[in-house]
Amino acid sequence: MDTALTQLEFASKRAVSPIKKLINSAVSNAKHNFNAEEKDLFVKEVRIDEGVTMKRYRARAFGRAGMIRKRTSRVAITLGVNTEDDAKKGVKKGKIQKNTVKDENTKAKKEKSPETLTHKSGTGNKIEKKAEK
Repeated sequence: MDTALTQLEFASKRAVSPIKKLINSAVSNAKHNFNAEEKDLFVKEVRIDEGVTMKRYRARAFGRAGMIRKRTSRVAITLGVNTEDDAKKGVKKGKIQKNTVKDENTKAKKEKSPETLTHKSGTGNKIEKKAEK
């Protein structure tokens, strides 16, 4: 972790500050949620994807409007954990992931109980299926 933060410290880019905050957040989450030691963590993957594009309009000549696209990005950082045996060999294992964007739809699907499944058709009929225990 120290190497990644040191490299960011000396980079002269505008994105350094948010990336450092994201790495520090991922490290503190790994410590709190997975009881991982900071010295055992390493950056396994950094992925930057296209985010939501906000569309704004600006007045142009002859009563027209020109579109202004305000682009955003999604940053995902995956941390790995060195185990004690593998640290001696130099092998890196484990995976802890920190995403900046939360998707409420996937959480709702995962939280749905597997015991019951309800389907409503257009005619108002209900089909219920209960899992066997």
